[in-house]
Amino acid sequence: VKQENNTLDFKTSYAGVIKIHWDQVAEVKTDKPMEVLLVDDTILMGTRIINNVDDLVVEGESGLPPQTLGQDIVDVINPEPWRKGEGYKLSGRVNFAYSKQSGNTDQDEIDVDGDLTWRRKYDRFLAFGELERDKTDDKLTTEKWKLEGAYNYFVTKKWYWGGFGRLEHDKFADLDLRSTAGIGAGHQFFESETQNLFASAGPAWVNEDFKEAEDDDYSAGQWRMSYD
Repeated sequence: VKQENNTLDFKTSYAGVIKIHWDQVAEVKTDKPMEVLLVDDTILMGTRIINNVDDLVVEGESGLPPQTLGQDIVDVINPEPWRKGEGYKLSGRVNFAYSKQSGNTDQDEIDVDGDLTWRRKYDRFLAFGELERDKTDDKLTTEKWKLEGAYNYFVTKKWYWGGFGRLEHDKFADLDLRSTAGIGAGHQFFESETQNLFASAGPAWVNEDFKEAEDDDYSAGQWRMSYD
């Protein structure tokens, strides 16, 4: 299927997709040519790849000489279309929980959260939201929510810059609305279907509106980290 982040995904008819450590693979041969995406966005085609310790040997169609490549310049074998600048990738999740307890004290709890990622070769849009609303004996005890959106532009495979905005409300913390906007630079340590890690930092501006307390606004430093 593909080779990425030192893992070869090999699809079988008897056990689904098997994940194999790339350094344990000596050679891959296919009937259909594989696409070898290099870090400089060059794409090579090959039907046989010999995996040595320090390099890869890519053999293409008959009559063409094999090419020897350093392991560090090969990004992905059989990349997804968005990595080649073709289309986009959309992914996300939604969680919903409801709890009701009856007795001496009646409690109702609702929790919702979700995120969405829209990814292209150089662009990424991120969205996140969460809501918590609880009642005890039919009286509201918790009401808070958060909405957040961010944009990242990748200047290299790993480094990006961008901006984000966030809205927060917490009724019982006297917070009517906190608005936050910021910019910054970030680093994508790794990115795949199974494991992701990125971090960023930069300046931000915060505006807080309270129901009882005095409103406030100020500048701040912000850092962000996301791992899954």
